[in-house]
Amino acid sequence: MVSKGKVYFYASRPFAFPWVIINSLVAVILAHGSIFQTIYYGIMGSAITTSLVATSHFVNNWRDYVKGLDKVEKGSTAKSYTAASQLIPMGLMTVQENKALALFSQMLGVLLFLFVPHNVFTITFFLLGSVLAWTYTDFFKPKGIGEVALFLGHGFGTAMFAFSLVRTPNIMAISLGILLGLWASFMLTLDQYPDVKNSDFEKRIRNMASLLVGSDLKPGEFIMGASILIYIVQIGFVFLHWLPIYSLATFILLPVLHLNSLLIQNNYGKGMQLFLVCMLLYPILVVL
Repeated sequence: MVSKGKVYFYASRPFAFPWVIINSLVAVILAHGSIFQTIYYGIMGSAITTSLVATSHFVNNWRDYVKGLDKVEKGSTAKSYTAASQLIPMGLMTVQENKALALFSQMLGVLLFLFVPHNVFTITFFLLGSVLAWTYTDFFKPKGIGEVALFLGHGFGTAMFAFSLVRTPNIMAISLGILLGLWASFMLTLDQYPDVKNSDFEKRIRNMASLLVGSDLKPGEFIMGASILIYIVQIGFVFLHWLPIYSLATFILLPVLHLNSLLIQNNYGKGMQLFLVCMLLYPILVVL
């Protein structure tokens, strides 16, 4: 019997936490504050963004089940890195528990936000993250623009919020946020590919994954195309001096991404895990 604590932890989809934590830390480092600012705002920024991401996941569990997207058969597919979509259908937790956890995570984020600077940027991006957390499932997802929500929330908004804790966001912060947002958007497309491929998900939700399944493009080809797009944008930012030239250290991931494109064709679960690792390494390499 799995303990309630573990069930709640799995329901929060913790695979996403390292991603927003690293995004926050990198943004704070690029803001070039004092050592105290880097440490304190790195911790607080990571904690706040993680609480909002957890909120979005609890809301998604609750709303997807109510809307009939999450079910034991022909629903959202359990993945090797998360099976949160199956927790309510299998009776391991209830809708009410997810509602309570969503409210708790949101209130935790609000409480932590009281201990960081309040300016037009931090307030704006905190509110943006909160709105996205509560509207992703019922607004963005049905309209087939979930990738937009991930771009704004997990990537762009996270980087901009963390950077603005230290100083006013500049073109470097915006450039970083765009790149991280693209990573988040492409990850969602790949994450939902099995849902569309192996269930009736597509009949209820039309999205980028639906287009991928309906095209002749294979997931491995999508990974390489998405990666090339990200690197073209990054080269442009470096050429314009919006990002430092040392950020091009991220190019050492290209061989890994090529391997990833081959692996995902034979083992989708392991391929997704490797893609998530690349997502974690990319922002770290930006500041090395």
